[in-house]
Amino acid sequence: MNRIEHYDNYRDFLKDYFEEKKRTSSFFSSRYFCRKAGLSSPSLYQEVVEGRRNLTQRTIPAFVKGLGLTDKDAAFFNTLVHYNQSKTQQEAELYLEQLRKLREKVKAQIVSQDHHDYYSKWYHTALRELACLIDWKDDYEKLAQSLNPPITQKEAKESVELLLKLEFIVKKKDKYYQSSPAITTGTEAMSSSIRSVNKQFCELGMRALDVFARDERCISNMTIGISRQAYEQIVQEAGEFNDRVRSIVNNDKESETVYNINFQMFPLTKKQD
Repeated sequence: MNRIEHYDNYRDFLKDYFEEKKRTSSFFSSRYFCRKAGLSSPSLYQEVVEGRRNLTQRTIPAFVKGLGLTDKDAAFFNTLVHYNQSKTQQEAELYLEQLRKLREKVKAQIVSQDHHDYYSKWYHTALRELACLIDWKDDYEKLAQSLNPPITQKEAKESVELLLKLEFIVKKKDKYYQSSPAITTGTEAMSSSIRSVNKQFCELGMRALDVFARDERCISNMTIGISRQAYEQIVQEAGEFNDRVRSIVNNDKESETVYNINFQMFPLTKKQD
């Protein structure tokens, strides 16, 4: 489904959200959503989508919680609801202007699978953060050695050139800035290059056990027996956790270190007949 900024009607967004969740999670239902959102009426979601009921100052925060929206998406959703439910033309124009300003803000940029080079090496994603985090004054040796594990000066230079070419970062007055606060491949991306970089990050995770102190890393393990329905529910929770992490990162104004978060869940046994 489209990003929320592409919608002009919040009911259309809710409709598409519901259909997307049903497609990817067999257990999802309006009752499940309402329970998660803390709403007493299990039919409220469908009633709102069908236009039989409006959202209110009490139910808007509940829907934001149920949808798992980031702070920025929640602001857009809240404004879109007020715009669609405006009682006067003047009120509608006010909220429409607010929507326009929110759309102009930098959004997460979806990376096309054609950008194979970006996902060919783990350090491209790391340098996208690091190059904008430290004052390295085009000293590629310093930039290269600031990574852990370090890379070569040549690799650092080629990586920055790639990031500039793809416009993932921009240079202004000898300093580098991200063109978007976050980028994502989207939920459907499964190219070989993306699988390759995921393998690289898994290997770095193994290395982290030996080279970082416990107070510098967070690595845990859990072996569980679950049904397919539980698996799908955990995957959904993981996606919502990612959204909450993005919200924390977007609100963090004092970044000092580049981290990688790598969540893994895979079968250890064959499926039983």
